[in-house]
Amino acid sequence: MKRLRRPDLGRKLIDILLLEGVVSPARLLSELDISAATLSRLIAKSERKILRFGETTNTRYGMPREIPGIKSQIPYFTVNENGELKSVAKFIVFYRNTYAMDPGARFFGGLPPEIFDMAPQGFLGRGFVKRFGSELSLPARLSDWSNDHILAAVARRGEDFPGNVVFGQESAERWMRLQYEDVTTAQYPHLARAALGDQPVGSSAGGEQPKFTALTDGKHCIVKFAGMNDSDVQRLWRDLLICEWIALETLKSCGVQVANAKLRSDGQMVFLEVERFDRIGPKGRKAVLTLAAIDNAHWGMRDGWSEAAARLEQSLLVDKRDARTMRFLDAFGALIGDSDRHFQNIAFYPRHSYDAKTLRERYVLAPAFDKLPMMFAPESGNIIAREFPPPVPNAHMLDVWDEARKAAVLFWNRVCSDKRISKDFLKIAEQCRKTIVG
Repeated sequence: MKRLRRPDLGRKLIDILLLEGVVSPARLLSELDISAATLSRLIAKSERKILRFGETTNTRYGMPREIPGIKSQIPYFTVNENGELKSVAKFIVFYRNTYAMDPGARFFGGLPPEIFDMAPQGFLGRGFVKRFGSELSLPARLSDWSNDHILAAVARRGEDFPGNVVFGQESAERWMRLQYEDVTTAQYPHLARAALGDQPVGSSAGGEQPKFTALTDGKHCIVKFAGMNDSDVQRLWRDLLICEWIALETLKSCGVQVANAKLRSDGQMVFLEVERFDRIGPKGRKAVLTLAAIDNAHWGMRDGWSEAAARLEQSLLVDKRDARTMRFLDAFGALIGDSDRHFQNIAFYPRHSYDAKTLRERYVLAPAFDKLPMMFAPESGNIIAREFPPPVPNAHMLDVWDEARKAAVLFWNRVCSDKRISKDFLKIAEQCRKTIVG
């Protein structure tokens, strides 16, 4: 086999790093058919900057890549529960959507879980685009965003995103200037109108139901609202917010940890105030990851909560009790018509440990949230009549099905007896109760 000349070897080295992102020394030595000493000389004389990370078997090489508006090496900060900002690493962008953290030599073939969860989404995510999209050169539709768009948004306007990470120097400087004003419930109607008037209030959080974020009584809350007028659609959303509060109270009575929630009304509008469990006081934070972020990092299955619970337990990422609670929540959701049991509607506290430089992942289930009969929610401003078919458990739910069914009967009983529920939804609730009672 004819050996390549040094310039040809240099070009091939660059081509490999462009095509594969982060590459091990063994892979480069094999592909280039050279010695380690020759590889070191090639890297030292390369026309492109090549970085080396990690030690022994964890060593990798990659070429940094700049994202428009931000650099290739981005400061990575965390905020603790006392509201103290700490610089913990540099985040390095390579080609082929590969990334690294230094120190620590952690490599990612896609966005790290923490940053994945920070991506703007849902109702407030669209508000973020309307507010900052033009100045940051971001696509108008969130579905058109690439990883680079997400990183630019998080690095430049990410001072108040979910979780405890502040990403990028610009976002860190904005965080240090960040001041929260404690609002009263009397201000909620004004904040709701502002949110609907393309003036997003607070930080980005997932979901389609109109909402805003607020610091109330020293606690950060996500506040969903309905009843801006007396239309059938708004009346249905009012019913669903009441159902969400009843669902959380029902789960709490069954011993499940849930997000603290209060239902408020000004006579016309209904506000569901849900306390954020990633915030402690005005500026303190806690690390939280959604099941979507964890599943993406390990499997990318996105099937169902019960199936994910089995994988997490088998992989020793969660304990048996939390896996069982996940199955119970999945079954309860099926029995109350919660069709929105996607992987971003269930979350965990990371409880990682390090042993001899090896990361041991562990997760503790966070409080339940977003539990309501979403199958009856309006679509595109229209009410769609739907039947509630008798729910059937899958194989993973069998051990919790009877318990979840009793909780669901309690939920529907409470909905049917709540005087705030409209006559139209009362008919739906009574039919659902009959369906699961049998």
